[in-house]
Amino acid sequence: MELIIQIIIYLCIGLFAGFMSGMFGIGGGSIRIPLLNLVGLPLLTAFGINLSVIPFSSSVGAISQRKNIDRKIAFYMVIGGTLGSVTGAFLTGLIPTLVLYVAS
Repeated sequence: MELIIQIIIYLCIGLFAGFMSGMFGIGGGSIRIPLLNLVGLPLLTAFGINLSVIPFSSSVGAISQRKNIDRKIAFYMVIGGTLGSVTGAFLTGLIPTLVLYVAS
């Protein structure tokens, strides 16, 4: 029974965050992460879940706005965003190594 309640809570959070994102264009993460944390998930878990949901919610938004997309600019934004994400993830992975180096 507890599992069913958890599933219902997560569905409601997803529905609410998706609704707010679709209606007002605000990032679902600004709603999804705090709500997931509020129901007991650690912040890093809530953040990871949010990152896994972003491509799907963004795709729905892009499909609904497809007439307003400048594909040339979007292409360059995808390249820049991908490079920035890879660089950020790489640098974040170095933080534990740097902390150990500075501490020793």
